[in-house]
Amino acid sequence: MTTTAFLLILASVALHVGWNFLCKVNKEPSLSFYCVANFIAGVALLPLLLMAKIDWFSLGWRFWVFLFFSDFFEMIYAVGLFKGYGRNDISLVYPIARALPTLLIPAVTLIFGIGRTPTTLALIGMAIVAAGCIIMPQRKITDLSWKLLVSPAMIPIFVAAIGTTGYTVMDNLATENVLSISLSSKVLSLGAYLCVVQFGIALFILLYMLAFRIEGWRVLKANFKQPAPYLVGIFSFMAYFLVLGAMGYVTNVSYLQAFRQMSLPLGVLAGIYFLKESYTMPKAIGTIMVVIGLILTVV
Repeated sequence: MTTTAFLLILASVALHVGWNFLCKVNKEPSLSFYCVANFIAGVALLPLLLMAKIDWFSLGWRFWVFLFFSDFFEMIYAVGLFKGYGRNDISLVYPIARALPTLLIPAVTLIFGIGRTPTTLALIGMAIVAAGCIIMPQRKITDLSWKLLVSPAMIPIFVAAIGTTGYTVMDNLATENVLSISLSSKVLSLGAYLCVVQFGIALFILLYMLAFRIEGWRVLKANFKQPAPYLVGIFSFMAYFLVLGAMGYVTNVSYLQAFRQMSLPLGVLAGIYFLKESYTMPKAIGTIMVVIGLILTVV
């Protein structure tokens, strides 16, 4: 991983923790909240879409398939994340939802031959990161139990992890297509792509809400009047915009997903300091394991 990728992901990590924290402290975390946030992000990025010199009609059908499934998996991620935050603490949802993709993404890239194969040391590091994230939410090290991981309350967290895995891989493939035909700078091109993605996410979530009669227009309208969705929208698109930019500086997208786990200690600390969640030995040990795993991944 290059220094440029390191700095981009480090900034992304801080923004990612920020918007997840805002989602959790919101009294009623909901899909309509996230729908509004993504729509606001799309509006903020609209000038980049209009300025970018990209012939969208010249992109092959594969790009549109990648884009469709990117938005679909983002919707899956949103459904899992907000249901998870509605049932559990951020110090439980955040670590596990971020840990599982660390193993799932390398598996997907290896199976489908996407990018360069990670080194053995990097794979070991990713496994340590995932193990550390799984340990973090446990109550006691001596009572390490798999029952916590297979309980009904954990289902939304696993759904969020699958969503993260899907949209990360799809975005990596889609941005390669965009950059290959764009006549604009990389930053402008990625901003334009992200604008399309954000509007797509908002649309997918809206259709999901209408199809299953979730919340409705009244709640959606109420969220447009609150400041929190606007902040989440800006923070989230800035965080992922930095991730998309870093994709051009790594040999395999799985490296990015592993290093993004640096947000986990920050997320746990935010929960402990601001939300007064308990600080346990598993959280301390898990945090140390995450840092060690990250070092092994990027060396």
